[in-house]
Amino acid sequence: MIARRKNREVKVNTTALPDIIFMLLFFFMVTTVLQDETVAQVPIPKVKSEAAPVIPDPSTVTIATQDGQTLLINGHAHLIDDLEKALISQNQNLLENGDYLETCLVYLPDTMSMHTVNKIKESLQKAEIYKVEYIHQHDL
Repeated sequence: MIARRKNREVKVNTTALPDIIFMLLFFFMVTTVLQDETVAQVPIPKVKSEAAPVIPDPSTVTIATQDGQTLLINGHAHLIDDLEKALISQNQNLLENGDYLETCLVYLPDTMSMHTVNKIKESLQKAEIYKVEYIHQHDL
């Protein structure tokens, strides 16, 4: 009879493998030089303005506030409760000229309450103005 050989598996001893990996990790951590990054300080000029700038584009309306109750819509004063009517009339005036109200920029100062912001948002939705950009305006 022919004697069959058993397939022997060669076993590699990996007992020292974690030690070697940690030694290599420690070596690279010690020999690596970290680069010191310096950041340039750029002075930012402060702009003082009480009202939002008037944008000449007729399809854009700007809403800013003078105090807690009066809003400036493209430079014209309106009460918060009359905002929806003012936006609808402005949109109708634009539609008569063949244009439509495309974008609304809302300037929000630090002191404006969330109740007022929600009223503005609801008025914009009722006036069917959906493209709104909210701009945070620091009180100077």
